[in-house]
Amino acid sequence: MRRILYNMEFKGRGEQQSGGENLWITQSFAPCVRFTTEINADGVDVRMEEIDGPKAEFNSKVTAHDGGAVAPGKQFREWGTVSFGNGNVLNFDTVGAGEFNPVGNDGLMQGGIVWVVEGGSGIFDGAKGIITSNFAIDAAGDVVDYHTGVIHLP
Repeated sequence: MRRILYNMEFKGRGEQQSGGENLWITQSFAPCVRFTTEINADGVDVRMEEIDGPKAEFNSKVTAHDGGAVAPGKQFREWGTVSFGNGNVLNFDTVGAGEFNPVGNDGLMQGGIVWVVEGGSGIFDGAKGIITSNFAIDAAGDVVDYHTGVIHLP
């Protein structure tokens, strides 16, 4: 099996579906980035350097586990795709549940979720793996989402 490991910073939006449904749609994009983790006397930090290459695209749907509104402190399910271009697309769905909560008083929310990879297309046909997401969403619906994926190809 071939293993693919990736870290990406996706930026985009999450918006509630129109028509009164309790369904959120998210779309975000991530450039090619080189991450460098630095440990020094001041603690730990990361440097991100954007490098040439195409962008990855993330699309998902989000619903609350209880069928009601997606809201802080409530568990949610998320499923969708991550496209790396040239027909190479990962399909994913939630393991357990995700959750987000306020961070400070300015409307910023932070949360996390784990997804299981359920195959895909292109090089990801028959793929298995896990993607973790650590995200923040502001009051306007703008999202910054950090993904770490460990994917195994047949």
